[in-house]
Amino acid sequence: MRLKSLLKHRWDLRAPLDAQDRTEVEIFLGGLDGNYKTSVHGVLALMERFAKGGPECMNYKLYHWADKDQGIREFIKGDLRILCFEADGAVVVCACGYVKKSQKSDPAMVARAARVKREYEEAARKNALRFI
Repeated sequence: MRLKSLLKHRWDLRAPLDAQDRTEVEIFLGGLDGNYKTSVHGVLALMERFAKGGPECMNYKLYHWADKDQGIREFIKGDLRILCFEADGAVVVCACGYVKKSQKSDPAMVARAARVKREYEEAARKNALRFI
C-alpha cells in the first residue's frame, strides 16, 4: 500500500494513493463546489490541529467514532466528514470523505474506510507500506 503524508507534526496524517498518485480525500475535498469552501478550510484546519496536538486536543464534536467496533473515526466540519483510523500510536490514515445527509454516519462510507483499514493492517503485517 502506498501512502501520502498529508500533514506531519507530532502525528502523521496519511492517505492511501490510487494508481494515478491521488488520494481519495484530496479528490473529495477538491471536488466540492464553492458552497463548501468554508467547511473545506475548516476540516483542513481541524486536521492540522490534530497533527500538531493529537486526539487529546480535539473535542467530541470535532473528532469522534463513526463506528467504534470497526475502529473508524471521523473529522467533522459542518456537513463534511473525513473518515479515518488511528494506527501505530502516531498515525491517522484518512480513508475517505463525504457530505453528511442524515443523522447517522453513511454505512457505505464507513465500510469503505474499514476496508482501507484492513488493507493497511495487512500491508503493515507484510512490511508492504510505502510512503511518498
